[in-house]
Amino acid sequence: MKKQLLIIAIALISIPVFSQNNVMNKGDIMMNVGIGFGFPEYDEYNYGYEFGFGIMPSINVSGEVGLFPTGEIGIVTLGGIVSAGSSKYKGYFYDGKAFSMEVIFRGAWHLSIWNNTDWDVYAGLGMGMRYNSIKFTTNAGTNDLESSRGSSFVVSEFIGARYMMKENFGFFGEFTNGEISFTKVGVTFKL
Repeated sequence: MKKQLLIIAIALISIPVFSQNNVMNKGDIMMNVGIGFGFPEYDEYNYGYEFGFGIMPSINVSGEVGLFPTGEIGIVTLGGIVSAGSSKYKGYFYDGKAFSMEVIFRGAWHLSIWNNTDWDVYAGLGMGMRYNSIKFTTNAGTNDLESSRGSSFVVSEFIGARYMMKENFGFFGEFTNGEISFTKVGVTFKL
């Protein structure tokens, strides 16, 4: 019986050692710096105008800390993202400019079922605030038709992946819903 308990104890102690072969582990800090594409529509002001996909990409900086291991499945991280972007609209009768900035707190679940030191696949949810500024002018640029500034609550879902070129440097990509950009790409750093 003592021999079986010793074998079980060694097996349980060795699980965290084997899980350390993943990109994201407990206590790890990851930072992303990237650009985003696909500026969302600004329909919340009920102007009836659609900005659609913007000309200018958004800039985003995010970070997260590995906090809650979930056994062999992966690890849960907590962090946040700050994004800013602008969009322009050229119409027949009017032009428009929009600026948006958001601060979102996020939680993600990083899957470690592949036990891989190069790839990190994750998905998560976020909540935060967005500041919006919209201005419409005539094509001549002389009359300010309508302007609006305000903030709103944001809920987002995202999926993403990292590929680590070195132990502390790599690239990332994300698809999001509810954030400034639908797609993000950039570089990632392990601190």
